[in-house]
Amino acid sequence: MLIKTLSKRHPDWVFSSFSAALVHGLQVPYAHLSALHVSVEPGGNRRRCAGKVSCHSSEALAAAQRADIPPVTVVQGIRVTTVEHTVMECLCRSNFRDGLVVADSALHCSLTTKSLVERQFLEWGRGKRGIRQARATLAYADGGSESGGESLVRAAIIELGFAVPSLQVLVDDPLEPNNPKRVDMAWRLGDGSLVILEVDGKIKYVQAANGREKTLYEMAATFSKERRRESHLNMTGAKVLRCSVEDACDGEGFRDMLERAGVPRAMSAERPN
Repeated sequence: MLIKTLSKRHPDWVFSSFSAALVHGLQVPYAHLSALHVSVEPGGNRRRCAGKVSCHSSEALAAAQRADIPPVTVVQGIRVTTVEHTVMECLCRSNFRDGLVVADSALHCSLTTKSLVERQFLEWGRGKRGIRQARATLAYADGGSESGGESLVRAAIIELGFAVPSLQVLVDDPLEPNNPKRVDMAWRLGDGSLVILEVDGKIKYVQAANGREKTLYEMAATFSKERRRESHLNMTGAKVLRCSVEDACDGEGFRDMLERAGVPRAMSAERPN
């Protein structure tokens, strides 16, 4: 609402970074919502930005506008940087975990592709602060993650040095052969067995599809359905792990769980910063 209001008051402003990501409908970690971000040309009037509005000097914006190819688009009447430019800025300004949330979201929503973002890096990212981190993050981006929570958990797995899991894996259900179960992520081990990891999100238990709060009966039905689904997965012989974002942030505990489950280590020792 603040962005919409300010865009009407300052129609020449171009919202960027995490603010533009919100307008584009991307997932943005809460830690990056405390300020609004606006791009201005080098030497532009920053005095008009005050309070929680952060103005960033953008050489790319100035150069592109001079070339008549501005990295700017209009979404819901709001001038914002393009998805590719937005993703680049977010990845440059965040750590691996938070950046992966934004990049995954852009790919999952089919708003862009890795190759288009990489082209943005080549055109406007040379010498840009944080571009090395941005490249490392983009290398692991995957549109298979369906929520910010899944992206954060996968980022923790990668940072801990474990193999990158396959996403949205279909698992045959022995009790319902015509109804395979799709799991958040999984690893196929050398002996052919499967380790499944399901990310618990609170919203699905308390919020209905239309956004309203579920009744106690509906919440109980959701829990019952999840327990039944997990029992079916256990019948396949797979190891089924469950975790929340909070669990993944507990480095030692999360590492211990994955190791005990036999999750393989990454082939390369290289990890994102």
